Amino acid sequence: MASPSDASARALVLAIDGPAGAGKTTLATAMRLLQPSVVIHMDDLYAGWDGLEAGVAQVDEIIGALRAGAVARYRRYDWALGAYGETVVVPESSLVIIEGVGSGGGSMRADCVVWLDAPVDVRRERAVARGDFGDPSDQHWDQWAALEAAHFARAQTRERADLIIRTE
Repeated sequence: MASPSDASARALVLAIDGPAGAGKTTLATAMRLLQPSVVIHMDDLYAGWDGLEAGVAQVDEIIGALRAGAVARYRRYDWALGAYGETVVVPESSLVIIEGVGSGGGSMRADCVVWLDAPVDVRRERAVARGDFGDPSDQHWDQWAALEAAHFARAQTRERADLIIRTE
C-alpha cells in the first residue's frame, strides 16, 4: 500500500468552475457516471448569498487535506437555517470533483480546472428554471453575479483554467 505522501495514492482533484448557470453541476453529474468519484457541490460550502469566499476557503482546506493524505472535511451550509450545520467527511476516492462558482479559484489549485461558460441570458434562464434564484426579478441573481464577477477578476480562474468549454 502506498504511503499518504505518495502522489499516486492521493486523489486527483478536478474543479469545474464558471458563472452561475453555465452547466457545472450537469457536467459533474455526467462525469460521475463515467468515472467513480466523489462530487462536492460548492452550494454546500457557501455561507449564504454573501458567502462565496467562505466556500472558496473550505475548498482550500479540502484540497490541502487531500494533498497531505489526510481526511478531508467540510461544514455543510444549511440554507434553510442560514448557518453551517453538519461536518461532512469526504469519502476516499481516486477522483474528487468540486463543482461550483469558486471551485477553481482558491489559493490551493486543483489538479485540473475546467471553466464552463455560456451567454448571460442562457445562464440566467437555466438558473431560474432550476429554482436557484427564484423569480427572474429576484435580487439574488444580481447580488450573486456581482460577487462571482469580483471573485473571478481577482482569482483569474478562467485565464488559469486547463480547459474552457462553452455550453450554450
